[in-house]
Amino acid sequence: MWRIRRLWTSVAGFYEGNVDLAGRSERRFHSLKKRLDKFLDDIASLRTHIVESPPAVMDDGREALLFLVSPSSVLDNFRAKYKLGYVDLPEILAIPEIMRSMYPGNPKPVFQKLFLTDLPPELLLYIFDIVHIDDARALGVTCRTLYELSFSYVYQRRRLVLHVDPNFIEKTLDDISDIDKRYLCRLSVEMRKRLLRDFRFLLTRDDILKRVEHLGIKNSWTPDMASAAGLNTAFEQQTFYAPIWKEIEATLSGAANLQELQLEKFAMTKEMICAMASLRSLQTLSVHGCPFNRLPSWDTLPPMATVVNLILFPQDVPGSEMLELVALVPNVRSLTVMGLPSMPCALPQDDFIMRHNPFRVLERVNLSHIDDEEVPLLFHWIRDAAITPGQPLRITHFRLELEYGLQEDEVFQLINGLEGAPLRTLTLEGLSYVEDDLFTRLAEAFPDLNALTLIHRQNILQRASRPSRWPGATWEYAARLAAFSCLKHFMWNFDMRPLQCGTTFDLPYAEAGYPASKIPELYREFDENCFEVTWDILPRLFCAYCPTLETLIFSMLHLALLEFKMKRNETGKLVVYMTDEPSNTEQFISNNPIWPINTSFDNPWHIRQRPLRP
Repeated sequence: MWRIRRLWTSVAGFYEGNVDLAGRSERRFHSLKKRLDKFLDDIASLRTHIVESPPAVMDDGREALLFLVSPSSVLDNFRAKYKLGYVDLPEILAIPEIMRSMYPGNPKPVFQKLFLTDLPPELLLYIFDIVHIDDARALGVTCRTLYELSFSYVYQRRRLVLHVDPNFIEKTLDDISDIDKRYLCRLSVEMRKRLLRDFRFLLTRDDILKRVEHLGIKNSWTPDMASAAGLNTAFEQQTFYAPIWKEIEATLSGAANLQELQLEKFAMTKEMICAMASLRSLQTLSVHGCPFNRLPSWDTLPPMATVVNLILFPQDVPGSEMLELVALVPNVRSLTVMGLPSMPCALPQDDFIMRHNPFRVLERVNLSHIDDEEVPLLFHWIRDAAITPGQPLRITHFRLELEYGLQEDEVFQLINGLEGAPLRTLTLEGLSYVEDDLFTRLAEAFPDLNALTLIHRQNILQRASRPSRWPGATWEYAARLAAFSCLKHFMWNFDMRPLQCGTTFDLPYAEAGYPASKIPELYREFDENCFEVTWDILPRLFCAYCPTLETLIFSMLHLALLEFKMKRNETGKLVVYMTDEPSNTEQFISNNPIWPINTSFDNPWHIRQRPLRP
């Protein structure tokens, strides 16, 4: 059926003026129109052999009209002619009517005057620069000219994975039977062969390897699955993974133009670190659950001086060990540490913290689920960097997500530690204290603040970023924003839902003889009187106190429940645009990059700079 759909939608595109990769040329239109006319004639011929059968009753009680073709050889010939695996007769028979209703009177087709191949190479290269890699590949298969231009783009991203049977990902070791263990043992060997084959192919194609700019290397095997497959002792793990480690080291050494690397659940070796340190273009390093027990002392390893974006995701690995990787990244400017609610990230030992302080050079910091007991130590670590003589803080973006809300003394300790930094974006996801002096202190400490996100924890039981009952009313918080001189974006999780209260408005409905025709009208009046349907009064209220405000967002978890955009027209009148569909908007992500965005290459807080070429 897809051939039939493609044929008639391709012709329809000429009438609608749509552009596709094949181009809307006059020659192509006449070719497609000739085929479509012949197809419509065949449908008309097929219709003369249609016999309607009695309606069939479906499982849900509805009746369906079935079509039969008599003789059946007519349908067989139709299927063979158009190479149809199956025939949806109602859809096919409706095509002529759809064409007549959508394009009455035989409108003139719209032909394309300028084609992609007519554009100068500089503009074509710019198109390849901004499109997704899948679109670059689609462009590359249209013609030889675009194929030659796309060659530098289609190999930019590579992903090498040690795969596993997805049916076992959620299982624990106790859930895996002896039969499954033997199966996983065979599967691990087979998946390793496949991964090694992928590595060796890449190593034999130097033309591809040198074009790779974004590389992901992932181990999908969980510790329980690896144990079930017989990888229990250090010797067994060494024997199994040693060939893979060797190929990773060779691949990193050969990827001369690599800019972004994600390594997931493979133990890091000294040779891997040396290979990364030799890459002059490497800017972003993302490490997910990689054990460091095979590494020697940090002092014996070369620094990765070109890396400016560091992502640490300590899955199944102590966060205190993984955070020590900052010692090898002296020029890190954007740091993301992603702990888990079930496995919060601990900080390194005191002697390491005294010798290494990344906050002296960091510009963008994104921290999630730091161990609650070590949050004060984190604030002291930041404060130590702030009081370093001659080295003021450079932090412009700061995000902290905690399961429990920060109390008054804790949040002011953080503000004191960050004071003096040129902070423009601040996100505090997990606050218990949201009184007046918090806003006053934030405005005093960070006068250049451009975007502010505050997520309140209603009580000790609320640990997720759901809508919360803030202690004050909206107008009170609008007044507090008057202290900010250049705030443009404000996001919070104020609960917009009305408090539920029982009333007796519907008692008349139960009276005998009440006219049923009035019931919908009474419900409509109830909705109008008890629920607010036009929320644009809120952004106007906030803009009255904070004239620089451009965006107001009410959030829930990873979504914007309500987003208002405000701007003034030529006469100075405030115009409000509202988005009331829950969405993950660009402004939401920019203010509060959460998982999985914050652990990906698409993190908006990453520093982008021109890489050094070998």
